[in-house]
Amino acid sequence: MRGSVSAGMCLALEAAGLMSSVDRVYGCSSGALTACFAAAGQAALWAAVVEDCACRAFIDPSRALRGGRPVLDLDFLFDDVIARRRPLSAAGLAAGPEVGAVAVSASRAELRVLRDFEDVADALAAARASCSIPVLAGAPPTYRGEPTVDGGLLEPIPWRTALREGATHVLVLRSRDAAFRAHRESRLAEGMLWRAHPGLVPLLRGSSERYNRDVAGLERLVQHPSGPPVVRQIAVPPGSRLVPRFSIDRGRILDSIRLGAAAMASALGEPPATARLAA
Repeated sequence: MRGSVSAGMCLALEAAGLMSSVDRVYGCSSGALTACFAAAGQAALWAAVVEDCACRAFIDPSRALRGGRPVLDLDFLFDDVIARRRPLSAAGLAAGPEVGAVAVSASRAELRVLRDFEDVADALAAARASCSIPVLAGAPPTYRGEPTVDGGLLEPIPWRTALREGATHVLVLRSRDAAFRAHRESRLAEGMLWRAHPGLVPLLRGSSERYNRDVAGLERLVQHPSGPPVVRQIAVPPGSRLVPRFSIDRGRILDSIRLGAAAMASALGEPPATARLAA
């Protein structure tokens, strides 16, 4: 649900008419869906999808206690909310910038950048693979013959992938404030992952250190540019009250969308388009 921050940022970017300036959009986890909708010119619709997911049908921790069912119901998100209520535009996706969904191979514990989609269904299948948090979202989906899970295990902020693939100008949308640093994952999470996907445990153990190292590298590029590449990050102000990852508090979600939109609008030198946030 913290993807609501970057959803708000894309909302402001779209309102300013700047998505046509973007050649490629990379997204990881919920960011993969943000990338799809923003590329299709539907950032406002994606903000509405995030709001639609503020319910126990999508996130319910008690399901883990009732027969070990997934905490996150991705069927609800993809098959109900997106497929039936808020469909991704095939024409918009085809006309917009290229999308890359960052995921991790569950069998090889390697980074994958999923792209070159055949159609909307293929793009959403890739986004679902990128969103599949191990254990919490159930069994990993198979994408193009490979079981695949949340890319956040290896690259939660995929700016390195953008540079590796030749980007000369990168705009990084942060779902946290720039000063945030990750803490070590809990032993409970590690134990749950060990039972389901033991090969991914080393990735989890190193995920916090990797996140903090990537954030530090990003800040060096932003603060001491020697470009190209030119790298800029957009983040909410320090101390912002953001929605927790597994919250269904609609008010907190809307506040986080507004914070993201305001951060982007400030970076663009424009007043935040708060009237559009009710979409």
